[in-house]
Amino acid sequence: GKGGGGLTSQSPVLGMAAVTCACVLSGLAGVWLERIVKSSNDVPIWLRNMQLGSISLFLGIVSVFVVDGEAVAADGFFQGYSWVTFFVVVQVSLGGLLVSLIMKYADNVVKGFATS
Repeated sequence: GKGGGGLTSQSPVLGMAAVTCACVLSGLAGVWLERIVKSSNDVPIWLRNMQLGSISLFLGIVSVFVVDGEAVAADGFFQGYSWVTFFVVVQVSLGGLLVSLIMKYADNVVKGFATS
């Protein structure tokens, strides 16, 4: 075939099913998160954000050492990073804080527009 001759095949039906499933799950997760954030007034949004972030941090570190443990041990955790990589990490982190504020004071639809 054209463009490299790899063993890839495309299925529009499978692709649409995957996108539809991702959209439905994203919408359900957004509604669930909005319910949790707005119904628990006894826990500040910053504490809730730290709780969710610590779970993500734990899962991320475990996956790094499972998938790339040998490379991290040999060359360090920040191997291959550049200033662009650090900029993206900071940008995504600030975006997460912005989404938490939006979830506290707006609704899931506004969050969808803010993250787009």
